Amino acid sequence: MPNRIPLDPKLPKAFNATPNDARSKAQLDQWWDRPYGLTLSDGRIEVRCLNGGAWDRSTHLGVAENYDVACALAESKQAAGRRTTAIGCVSDGRRRYCLSGHPLSYAIIGIIN
Repeated sequence: MPNRIPLDPKLPKAFNATPNDARSKAQLDQWWDRPYGLTLSDGRIEVRCLNGGAWDRSTHLGVAENYDVACALAESKQAAGRRTTAIGCVSDGRRRYCLSGHPLSYAIIGIIN
């Protein structure tokens, strides 16, 4: 049985309109790589995850017909994404470096002055 995901969680204000490098450590610790579901008006469930797939919002993983399928979708997409995933952003005090890639071959995907 796949891991259960939160359904319709209370998300931080502007959660899907905040650059990942502007998020607090607490928010990243709580939400990074933790899929969740949002119930759509037709009863289906949109599965999303803050995982670096987008720089300023959570990543759309897909839409499922019901909760069990949503949990399976989240698990399979997260497993596939771990092969190449965003690591996050670090700062040297002057610049912020955003990293992405396979654990054996990281790549800088952006430098923010």
